[in-house]
Amino acid sequence: MLGYRVSYRAVRIGDENVEKGEAPTYNLTVRKTTLAVVIEGLESYTRYQINVSGFSRRGDGPSAITEGGMRKKRHFVAVFVSGAWRDTLTFLDRHSVS
Repeated sequence: MLGYRVSYRAVRIGDENVEKGEAPTYNLTVRKTTLAVVIEGLESYTRYQINVSGFSRRGDGPSAITEGGMRKKRHFVAVFVSGAWRDTLTFLDRHSVS
């Protein structure tokens, strides 16, 4: 294991679905020692799909895929990638992060 790939994109803005390709997909690559990724600057009233997969010299592993909830205010999420990352992605809003 060399690290993790985290990608995210908007899938719903307000009441409108966003088709793949209509909005950019953002990609982050982090080292295997990274415990969490904070995604900042997400837009209000927007639902995001977030994918996390581990990768090695042999390629990418399977993705854990989830969607974050919609909020009234801009926020960030912390995506925990260590431990049981294939099973659980944890999302925190700015009020629950100390």
